[in-house]
Amino acid sequence: RVFCEAGITAEMMANKVLSEIKRYQDSESETFVSTRSMLLDKYEQNYPAKHFSDVVIEGLASDGGLFVPEKMLPKLSPGEWKSLLGASYIERAQILLEKCIHPADVPAVNLGEMVEVAYGNNFACAKVAPLRHLM
Repeated sequence: RVFCEAGITAEMMANKVLSEIKRYQDSESETFVSTRSMLLDKYEQNYPAKHFSDVVIEGLASDGGLFVPEKMLPKLSPGEWKSLLGASYIERAQILLEKCIHPADVPAVNLGEMVEVAYGNNFACAKVAPLRHLM
């Protein structure tokens, strides 16, 4: 799925589509590493990068660290952030997770089902994580 903001040109849209096609073809590009091994030099790392489906099963990394995307969190343009304003929490979660999890590892349809089960009716408040002012 290609995520675009309002007012995008046809050329910008075509570039985003091509970028997503390249991403899909390179399933080894989106892996996860331990937060503890990220601090080490590339040659000192004893823990190989893993795919999302592996880290979900493993939970914590064997060195006690948390798994994070090896290439860091994805960056969104200001327009993409703005287009998320009208989305529900579940829709936002899916869009952001799709940018971290390779579609060959977990297809968007399956990811959508997983997000729906996780956030669907499991919270007392429909906002899931509402902001509350302390003063």
